Amino acid sequence: MRSHRSRPVLVSFLAVPLAVAPAARATTWYVAPSGDDANPGSEAAPWATLQHAADEVSPGDEVRVADGEYGTVVVETSGTESAPIVFRATGDAARIGPAVPDGDGIVIRASWITFEGFGVADTGQHCVSAGPAGPDGVLEGVRLVGLSVTGCVADGIRLERTVRATVDGCVVHDVGGDGISLAGSARALVQNNAVWGGRGDGIVLTHDPGLVLPTDATVVNNTVLRTGTAGWALRLAVPAGQGMTGNVVFNNVLLAADDAAGSIALGEGDAGLASARNAVSDRFGVGATTRTLAEFQDLGYESSSLLTEPSRLFRDTASSDLRLRAGCPAVNVGLPTFAGRSAPDHDLLGVRRPVGGVLDLGAYEFCIADDCTGEAPDAGTDAGVDTGTDAAADTPGGGGCGCRAAGRPGDGGAAVLFGVLPAALRRRRFRTAPPVRDGRAVARAGAAADQARDVNATAESAIQGDMRKSSTRTTAGLRLLGPLAAALALLFAASAAAQVVAADAAAAEEVLDVPVPAWSPSIGPADAPVTLVVFLEYLCPFCRRLEPVLAQLRTAYGDRIRIVYRFRTVHPGAEELAVAALAAHRQGKFRAFHERLFENQERLREQPQFPIRLARELGLDVERFRADLRGALIRKQVAADAAEADRLRVNGVPTTFINGRRLSGAVPAENFGERIDRLLGIETPTVFPTPAPPAPPAPTRGPVEGAGEAGVPPSPPGVTPPSE
Repeated sequence: MRSHRSRPVLVSFLAVPLAVAPAARATTWYVAPSGDDANPGSEAAPWATLQHAADEVSPGDEVRVADGEYGTVVVETSGTESAPIVFRATGDAARIGPAVPDGDGIVIRASWITFEGFGVADTGQHCVSAGPAGPDGVLEGVRLVGLSVTGCVADGIRLERTVRATVDGCVVHDVGGDGISLAGSARALVQNNAVWGGRGDGIVLTHDPGLVLPTDATVVNNTVLRTGTAGWALRLAVPAGQGMTGNVVFNNVLLAADDAAGSIALGEGDAGLASARNAVSDRFGVGATTRTLAEFQDLGYESSSLLTEPSRLFRDTASSDLRLRAGCPAVNVGLPTFAGRSAPDHDLLGVRRPVGGVLDLGAYEFCIADDCTGEAPDAGTDAGVDTGTDAAADTPGGGGCGCRAAGRPGDGGAAVLFGVLPAALRRRRFRTAPPVRDGRAVARAGAAADQARDVNATAESAIQGDMRKSSTRTTAGLRLLGPLAAALALLFAASAAAQVVAADAAAAEEVLDVPVPAWSPSIGPADAPVTLVVFLEYLCPFCRRLEPVLAQLRTAYGDRIRIVYRFRTVHPGAEELAVAALAAHRQGKFRAFHERLFENQERLREQPQFPIRLARELGLDVERFRADLRGALIRKQVAADAAEADRLRVNGVPTTFINGRRLSGAVPAENFGERIDRLLGIETPTVFPTPAPPAPPAPTRGPVEGAGEAGVPPSPPGVTPPSE
């Protein structure tokens, strides 16, 4: 799998506080295959084996390891929280394992130990293991960062009885046991890892009744794909009568490519689990039973999670390229926090999250540019094809904006000239990240950062000198080329814009047959002379901006207009909110529910259980509401709206049809008024009252995020609703 070297992410702790630990030597040691254990371990005269280094280190020391093949290493000397012991691979190919046919590759029997950037392969047991030497001990502060693990007979990474362990940015695949296994661990952080293949499960948390500490594991932004075998992407193994506490799982991709595998399995005991916003398959386990996502959500888990499949998310599963593809539903839908835990600020490749305005799911933050490193806020882009990003509306002179659902033919020319070229020029400001192997980018970046800054500063000084020498020769030429390029660009853009405006004008005058289904909510009499059919969704900010405009129209025209609401969902998660709104409509509370969703739009992504809480606050029959959310009927209605939107070529929201004539975007009331006045035969233009600004988010009551409320689950069949 390709990956990219990146700037340092998790190595701020490497600075050694001598004042806190005066006895620590804070020495940097070196190991290389060409060395000798009789050497002093300096850069000029390195040691030959990792084991010799492990026997010599003290708290605060760092061991830098050159590329080459190494045997097993057992670490039994502890660091401290302020002065950890760090083993860091300095290149792409420091590999442990070929000479370990019967045991583990990396064995950690001490606290506050870090291993960064190593490859571990083909060992006779676990590739990496950590745990106390005695049965009653506990290790603390073990950190495994940027490891590449494959081919071992047992588990890829196995941690036993550890506290505050971290597994970050590791790639684990095709192992004989589980990918990442934490047995009896407390306060573990498992993030940004990619796990696939293998004979066991992907990530496993196992209860240890002898460890009385709360579990409090955080599993966030991992990508796990189960292929070619049974097993679970994530398993929480708790025997009957026992329990774990405080486990939080969110923003992960937990998929199964085979029917025998599944996303999440719980044991017979209490898993202590709060989970939300994961990309999952439709197979879960609870004890010995198998459940669908809808049934799993009925138990209080997986609120607002996405039901999807590998082919929709990944670039190329055949080559194990599990980076997100453009337009996949895992882009721009992640939660920044959930149940008191935070998502990481970087991904497996060291790219800073989020690249766009919202985090992505899984270990890889989507970015079109292959050299995207996230080193600056505008480095790269996540605006791929059909990602549902907010863009300018398709309105002729309307000045409105909309959330796009798909590309439009004919408007790409100007984008190429004014979008791609400036982006390419801008990207030259950033250091290109060359490809490296697997998940080691995060680990090796720290060692190179300071040196790279010095080299870059020297190079920049030299470049500036060369530029000053050549500027006199080039200025005259640029002065001639600049106006010519600008003129050509403006001509090209004007031509493209003219085509778009002409197409929009034609579309605005076309009269289409826009039906009004019996299930669609509406305001105004059914026999009103003017009907506005509005296609919208609840996560689009421009749809929210349209609400005060529609209020102006209702005030100005009264019973002469009817406003009908239909749904065209663009952003992931918006379909669930549309289902919730129609479920409220079945109980006669659509308008209040609709308004409150828009008032609280900023909260909807981070509080997936909000619709349930809102239904309770508005006095709905919550059990009936839940049944409607689970039922198939309303989902069929939302799907019918989407099909109708496709037929009408509704490529963005909001889009309104005024007696069959299209008006796109959140445009001012005067734009609507011009068309409505003409239909009503009003000669003097209608004057509209000043619109009220969108209401701020309203205070809400109910359980806090992560308390176990199911959000808006997909579902089995329901009942036919009565007409309202």
